[in-house]
Amino acid sequence: MLKSKEHVEQRRFSYHTFRRTSSSSTSAREVQQTSFSSSNSEFSPSPQQNQIHQSSESIAEAALEEGAGFADAAGGALESFSSGLQSFLREQVAPVRLASHLAVLVVAAIVILVRRVDPPDWNFPLHTLPADVPLVQSAAADTQLARRNPIVEVSDALQRAVLPFTRKSEEPAVASPSQQGAEGEPVAVTAPSRILSIQVYKVFPADNLQKIAARYDLRPETILWANPKLESNPDLLWPGQELIIPPVDGVMHVVRPGDTLSTLALKYKVSVEEIVDFPLNNLKSADSPINRGRQLIIPNGTKPYVARQVAMYRGPVPANAVRGSGNFAWPVSGHITQQFWHGHRAIDVGARAGAPIVAADSGYVIKASHGWNGGYGRMVMIDHGNGFVSLYAHMNTVYVRQGENVAKGEQLGTVGNTGRSTGPHLHFEIRQNGAARNPFYFLP
Repeated sequence: MLKSKEHVEQRRFSYHTFRRTSSSSTSAREVQQTSFSSSNSEFSPSPQQNQIHQSSESIAEAALEEGAGFADAAGGALESFSSGLQSFLREQVAPVRLASHLAVLVVAAIVILVRRVDPPDWNFPLHTLPADVPLVQSAAADTQLARRNPIVEVSDALQRAVLPFTRKSEEPAVASPSQQGAEGEPVAVTAPSRILSIQVYKVFPADNLQKIAARYDLRPETILWANPKLESNPDLLWPGQELIIPPVDGVMHVVRPGDTLSTLALKYKVSVEEIVDFPLNNLKSADSPINRGRQLIIPNGTKPYVARQVAMYRGPVPANAVRGSGNFAWPVSGHITQQFWHGHRAIDVGARAGAPIVAADSGYVIKASHGWNGGYGRMVMIDHGNGFVSLYAHMNTVYVRQGENVAKGEQLGTVGNTGRSTGPHLHFEIRQNGAARNPFYFLP
């Protein structure tokens, strides 16, 4: 806008210069015209022409003056806007800068003060348990664990299963801070008392006796002996089945003719006092009569293991029969669904139906059957020629025949659900000189 104003001034200056020049030219022309008119009067301008010329000059000058006024107004507005904008920026930016500088100073002051302050020394006394308490609890836990697993063999070697599995923890209970005394002394923490009554449990899918027993803190044998249908085959479980759950470990006995407390104590390897002192038996003394059909609970009682019988080849093993190496391999891939215990002298490996089953070691097939086989269902037995016999049960298909030689890793058949079984799995046994052994101690 400033440039426009200067341009207008220049134009005005040029216009006035033009007028002065025009005036001089006009005077000269007038002199010439006078001279010319004296010689030729017809070329002199008329009054009307002079009037028109003057009107044109007036209009041009007014237009130039109006343009100059507009330029002056625009320049003034621009200068006013520029000064207002600068004032606004000074008013807004200055407080922001001041606040930022002030914040930096405050932070620096806080840091200096914190570094100069010495924090107090908080020392809280720690109360420790006596050294002998965990030792006593550990010994008690070890004793209880040994009592609950009298059949399991002990080995220092680590055994690798098909898939990892866990056991129930037997860690001793530790008193929480809220359970400690007023001065922090540890107090005795007792396990919740048992319900002294016989209970009924409904089986869920994927249950087995070990899982059910763990829920009630009982040995699997206790539940096995309380349910006669399971005693001959611990695998005979199905969802919805109802099981009798005794209140304590031991045997539930129905009195028969000729039974006495003394004979029962001898049979189940306990004392008469243990039978009499159990509250649910309602016995006043060792001489109390026991009537036929009465049910008694024998605490800590045990029963002998009765192995399942299955017919197998009893003839001589050919001289050319393949002998095993004694190093067993896993017969199937899957997950452990039931372990080896007193009432289940085998391991169960859960797998999909149709999964391949292979020979755990080389040997001679002494049985390959598709029948019921005492609940084993379709099964294969291999004599490894070194005192070991392996058994594979509940198979879906059997690929080998009795009297054949098989190599270690050769497929025997597929996983199934035949016999007394409640789901596809392999029932795997290892027998040494006729005695059932825990397969975990022979598998890699």
